[in-house]
Amino acid sequence: MVWVDDRNREEGTYYDSAIFGYDLSTQSEFPICTANRAQYFPAISGNIVVWADNRNSNEDIHPGQNPYGEGNWDIYGYDLTTNAEFPICTAPGFQGEPAISGNTVVWVDDRNGNYDIYGATLVPDSDGDSVFDDQDNCPEISNPDQADIDGDAIGDVCDNCPDTHNPDQTDSEPVTGMVAYWKFDTGEGTEAFDSFGENDAEISGASWTVGKSGNALSFDGVDDYAQTPENTTLNLRGQDVTISVWVKFHELRNSYDIIYQYGLVREGYNMCVSDTNTAHMRIGLNYLDGDIPLEEEQWYHLVGVYDNSAGRITLFVNGVEDKTLEEVSWGEEISFYHATIGAYSLLDSQYLNATLDEVAVYDRALSQETVQTLYENGLTGHGYLGDGVGDACDNCLNDFNSGQEDTDGDTVGDTCDNCPETPNPDQSDIDSDGVGNVCDNCLPVPNPDQNDKDGDGFGDACDCFCNGDLNSDGWLSSNDVSILVSKLLPYASMYYWLQKNRSHCGDLNGDGWLSPDDVSALVNLLLPYHSSFYWVQCL
Repeated sequence: MVWVDDRNREEGTYYDSAIFGYDLSTQSEFPICTANRAQYFPAISGNIVVWADNRNSNEDIHPGQNPYGEGNWDIYGYDLTTNAEFPICTAPGFQGEPAISGNTVVWVDDRNGNYDIYGATLVPDSDGDSVFDDQDNCPEISNPDQADIDGDAIGDVCDNCPDTHNPDQTDSEPVTGMVAYWKFDTGEGTEAFDSFGENDAEISGASWTVGKSGNALSFDGVDDYAQTPENTTLNLRGQDVTISVWVKFHELRNSYDIIYQYGLVREGYNMCVSDTNTAHMRIGLNYLDGDIPLEEEQWYHLVGVYDNSAGRITLFVNGVEDKTLEEVSWGEEISFYHATIGAYSLLDSQYLNATLDEVAVYDRALSQETVQTLYENGLTGHGYLGDGVGDACDNCLNDFNSGQEDTDGDTVGDTCDNCPETPNPDQSDIDSDGVGNVCDNCLPVPNPDQNDKDGDGFGDACDCFCNGDLNSDGWLSSNDVSILVSKLLPYASMYYWLQKNRSHCGDLNGDGWLSPDDVSALVNLLLPYHSSFYWVQCL
């Protein structure tokens, strides 16, 4: 409830009347507006309070005088959800006696010299920065100064390229390890398409609605669900698992699942609501209930992460780590490979009463940094395809790298740089082994693993081990002598200059030439061994 309150008013005047409120559920009183001069005729609908306000008047209100009809009166409002005050109408003259229903406000107005009725449809101010959403260049993140350095109509605090003009905010790369991604954006039909994998879900009863990012599916808690066919890609037993979802609960119910991938004895994975109204994740027969309480009719970004190697489950709520469980392991092999969205079990009639959006499953344990990025993307109306850095300024356009690390400063991010510690902006890779020319230890032979067993800076793929093993069979033998002699025969001078950056096989004395001296050195290595074979230890 709300009322006019004159506890601070000077006796005999109409000054300093204020608007106060009372929360019946918490039995607590609170001020709504204590601005200078007078505030009258409050009205409330939902979380919005409106009133007539005299703060902008230059005329005095005299003792015993009706406050209306003198000076300038405006209509103001207050959002109880964001605790933000905002002007509704500040036209010249008198505006008073407001009434509100939903987001529609009406009032008496004499700006035209006679009393008329005016109205306005309220646009929300979601971030509470006193800029209405329809005029706010970052409606979900508070930025009262509306700074926009690159002039693309997207405020700097939510612009994914604040220094580069990109009004479309395109950000397209997926998170590594994504297995299935139900965006729920089609807005029609009876199928929820998997935007990444092969797990399209058949919708039963659930209805299309507006979501956190585009469209969403609303589940009525009676008999609505969506289910994928059996597909082994969803069987992640023995692997990492991450489940990520935006959810708005209409009714909180214990153990009613958001998504459930299961077997005959529950050895799959799921995410649901615990019996204490917190997030819950199950891996096999192990489960973790969170500590952060969830409420109805609010959007939450819930993430459950299972790190198989660490044996650990971690829950996140709105990008913040909630709780961790250690010493977790998978159970026996599961029997079914499909997933049910919006229900725990079709046999037990346990159905979710909530709106779901952006449901995704990964075979990787997402880091807290990545979880935070997914949450922040949702705040700005984006889904999971994108690392939070717009394509227009992303230094790894096709790889998820929200941190944009670039160790060598060549404008190519470490995540996609084929020589992350050596500058090479052109990314040249002659042998196409994924290792750039400037740091490849074996050009032009493909060797993506860059193995170098003898540590001489030459990759094994083009290096003769221990220098004298010319046929790379692991032995020094007369065969290697024959090979070395054959290398020299075409040269009348019996000297052959080595291209040191390619190979130095046979140059036993290290002088940069193949010569009879190297043949003598190789023979001398063999003389102590009557078998004429000498095992090359560095192999």
